[in-house]
Amino acid sequence: MMEDQRDFQAALAAGTTLANTGALASDCIDEQHAVLIPEGYHLEDLEQFQAQPRRTRQRVAIHNATDFGRYVNRFKDAATTIYADLENTRFTAVLDHPAPSEPAWGDHRATYACPHSRSWKTWTAADGKAMRQADFAKFIEDNLPDVQHPNGSDILTISRTLEAKKKVDFQSGVRLDNGEVQITFNEEIQGSAGKGTIEIPETFTLGIPVFEGGDHYELTARLRYRINDGQLAMWFDLLRPERLLEDAFANTLTQIQRDLGDDVMMIHADAPRG
Repeated sequence: MMEDQRDFQAALAAGTTLANTGALASDCIDEQHAVLIPEGYHLEDLEQFQAQPRRTRQRVAIHNATDFGRYVNRFKDAATTIYADLENTRFTAVLDHPAPSEPAWGDHRATYACPHSRSWKTWTAADGKAMRQADFAKFIEDNLPDVQHPNGSDILTISRTLEAKKKVDFQSGVRLDNGEVQITFNEEIQGSAGKGTIEIPETFTLGIPVFEGGDHYELTARLRYRINDGQLAMWFDLLRPERLLEDAFANTLTQIQRDLGDDVMMIHADAPRG
């Protein structure tokens, strides 16, 4: 009891000293309520016991551009600032952004990260990576719906032919006048040797969305191959996929500006966001 009484007296004395120095004056803490806790003599904010918080502290991840616009329109004011980050394909709205003459905490934010579509991630992840011909054939067959030209049946025939030629000796490849590549191979069937060819297109065209739920874009892929000690490796190189990414981002920016106004700031990925 004596120890508790000493703690109480010490807390009372400390509180009196702080009050006398103005440390708890309402003009210093903006009429916010706090209590002095004896142990360690620290201030405990009582905001959690109020009917509502003093300010919004919320970071919301929005999954499409339309809902991003709806959310920002619901909470924005004259100081709200919206940033567009092309490098990270992200839009960020700082809803309680500091105004020139009125500082703010910047704790209320909404972000739309422009999630890439499954097809875009699949094809860009495999871009430029050599595969055995059977693995390449399986990849093409698994993602056949994304191929727009040549037509699906032609691509399927080529992929299955490649997959079937696992135990052959590939010799050479030549470019034909029709824009295709002819690959020559030697194959032994039932004790007799035979020679055959496989014709593959030099390029094929994809039709895929860049962002989830976004417009489809045509993307050209150039087929590549390498023959080493009779083994065939194949891959594809996507032609300027970054241009489609920039175009898809620009279209999203246009939609957001249509929903929220033209005051959207383009920033570098390392730039501060308020």
